[in-house]
Amino acid sequence: MPNKRSLLAVLMFVLMMLAIVLFASGCDTQADQDAFADDASQPPANITRTDDTGQTDTMDEDDWRVAPVYRGRLRINPVYPNPTDGGVVTLEVFVLEQGAIRGGLRLRARNPQNANDLLLLDDVSDATDAGIHVLTFSPALLGDGLHRLFVFDGLGEIVTYGDLQIE
Repeated sequence: MPNKRSLLAVLMFVLMMLAIVLFASGCDTQADQDAFADDASQPPANITRTDDTGQTDTMDEDDWRVAPVYRGRLRINPVYPNPTDGGVVTLEVFVLEQGAIRGGLRLRARNPQNANDLLLLDDVSDATDAGIHVLTFSPALLGDGLHRLFVFDGLGEIVTYGDLQIE
């Protein structure tokens, strides 16, 4: 029969190994999140073509992916209509679990005059609730051309991104 000291040593070893595994998996998630943010920072390239009702015609596999820290906790429908000639543009975010989004959602676009400046288009502060959250905005602020849109949580972490063509 093992003594108390050896049981304690085994228990401490198991706890240390568990802590290492948890820490290492957190590092992978952060590395994945950083890579996702790097992808988002690239210039806009293609679009997911959608009609006025949100039906997808062609899909750009880089657009509207969910960030690693939010995978399994939300779903994004591509922005529509895309391309657009004005009017209202819509982006739907489905929050699948209560409290999944930290501090709500912010929809932004890169300012066409200054690639480093982000222009706030919409602010949804109640997006911590489970359910559908509809972000709508007028693309008139952006002008014609291809624009990269970003959705951030309330802490400034990127949630998703995609490209919008304004004609």
